[in-house]
Amino acid sequence: MNVPFQGMYQGETIEGFIDRHVRPNYEFLRRCSSVIDRVVRIVHRHPRYSVSQVIKGGSLGKGTGDKGHSDVDLLVVLNDFKTVDELANQMDNILDDFFDYLSSCDGIRIVGRTPYTLQFQMVCDSGNDWHDVDLLPIIDGWSTWLFGLARGPNKAYKEMVKIPHLRKYYAKCLCKLQIEFVKSRPCRVKDLIRLIKYWNKTEGIGLSSYCLELIVICVWQRNDFCQNFTMRTMLIEVVNQLIDINNIAVCWDQNYTAHKYTHNVNKKPPYILDPANLFHDLVPGTHFDWIHFHNNFSHIQEHARTLKMMLGGVPETWNWYRKWFAVICCCVFLCLLVIRFRRLFNFVFISIAKSYLEIVKSLMDLIISATETQIIYSTSLKTSDVRELVPLKEQSKDSRYNLKLGIAALIGICSFAFAHNTYTFTTNALKLGRLCSVLGRRYVIRRIKHIFTFQKMNVLNNRGCNCYQDLPYKNKL
Repeated sequence: MNVPFQGMYQGETIEGFIDRHVRPNYEFLRRCSSVIDRVVRIVHRHPRYSVSQVIKGGSLGKGTGDKGHSDVDLLVVLNDFKTVDELANQMDNILDDFFDYLSSCDGIRIVGRTPYTLQFQMVCDSGNDWHDVDLLPIIDGWSTWLFGLARGPNKAYKEMVKIPHLRKYYAKCLCKLQIEFVKSRPCRVKDLIRLIKYWNKTEGIGLSSYCLELIVICVWQRNDFCQNFTMRTMLIEVVNQLIDINNIAVCWDQNYTAHKYTHNVNKKPPYILDPANLFHDLVPGTHFDWIHFHNNFSHIQEHARTLKMMLGGVPETWNWYRKWFAVICCCVFLCLLVIRFRRLFNFVFISIAKSYLEIVKSLMDLIISATETQIIYSTSLKTSDVRELVPLKEQSKDSRYNLKLGIAALIGICSFAFAHNTYTFTTNALKLGRLCSVLGRRYVIRRIKHIFTFQKMNVLNNRGCNCYQDLPYKNKL
């Protein structure tokens, strides 16, 4: 099937494909969060090390994970070491201690280890799915003191220049800057990153996920940080950048100024400098060194050209201004329809409004009858002492509340009538408003009579009267 991505339907939009096949669903994210919470609780209880915090890294931490990608990267910040040199000297012992500690926990099985990480699997709450977890011990290399004058990334960069053999350890300790750099981007940019990463994985391109994230962010920034871009248009821009990968030059001055360091002076393309690590070039074949090999990017360029050609047959999703134009056209059409059939709409609206009035009138009559029944029942007890009845003050409050409800309902109907009956409906709206006001006055007078009746009963009660039959409104209740 001639579609640009595996699993995409013929005629399906890119946004629809991302929603259906690329973006992770809620259940997957919930399982990953459950695994992360369990690991965090276990790590914080380590008997030997003081853990400052556990940072969620990788694609899940950046918010660019795709569906089915269950790898969890956790950065464990330790308080026991003050310098990267101390951390590097004790890294083997740290990993051994975490190996022994996690091996004794239920639901965890150790997979392996690298010079910097411990790899294990943890079972989900359901007991069926196992998630891969990479645990990376680090120290805080990004925080600053004295309003940014002490420590921070700048000190780490200076140490990386002086001590080349510790650059990889410093790079791990600055991973939080990578996470924050990508995590702060809009959701639409992250969806585009997910799509490019999905294409890179299914087609076997070979670029790293972080490299693709930086390329997408660079292209997005060159397009004036557009928030409501069309996915197909921006995807073509990214593909064009991959086709011209031999001339790519990506660098940010967010955490450092590249030209201040001798390694970055007169640097020639292609290069993609890590915004968190000035010694990390993400172009294939240039990891942690500045010697550019004569890489053959024909494999990447060939797949990029094929993708660009297939994107020509993908339908483009309407952007926001086209959607609003369609909404405005529909509103204008409805207005013309109302004007053309105004008599019919007028008749229907008046009928509905009168029905509402009848419903409100019935409800008010029901409330009044219920109140009267309660009073008559109370006064018909064997002991007619008003002091033993339900406090009439509370009943009067309920009456006022019911009165306010009735008036509010009538005012709401009148307001709806006046708002809806503009243009040719003004005359009928005025008639309806007058009808509502008349009914409202009747209910107001009736409720006021009840309130005065209750107040007079309270006065008689205070005077010691015990005769309900002496009340002037007996026959009306």
